[in-house]
Amino acid sequence: MNAVCAIDRSPLRCKNNPMPKTNDIATKKFVKGELEKNTREIKEWVGARFTENTEEIKEWVDTVFAKYKDETMTKLDEIADMLQKDDQERTILSYQVSEHTDQLEDHGRRIKKLEKTPPIAPVP
Repeated sequence: MNAVCAIDRSPLRCKNNPMPKTNDIATKKFVKGELEKNTREIKEWVGARFTENTEEIKEWVDTVFAKYKDETMTKLDEIADMLQKDDQERTILSYQVSEHTDQLEDHGRRIKKLEKTPPIAPVP
């Protein structure tokens, strides 16, 4: 089984990676150096791919979210209108209820006053 590069799957020996010969012993220093080098290569490759696609990603996100933002804002406008109408209706109903309450209290006072008054004898 040959070792391959994690980035482009090419044999590591072709990427200026001096692999120890089969009868050589891989030292800790060699393995650490190779891991650091491969890690650096992977980071560079990922970074390059990300920066290449960043503008495309931004445009796609802007396009997709612009559509949903438009739809959302339209719905929010409709909801705001409905809430404003409901608020106006509650204000009107609150006023009407307070007027009726005042009238009922007035009727209650008048009824109590009439109940306390002695009845008038019918005129013959």
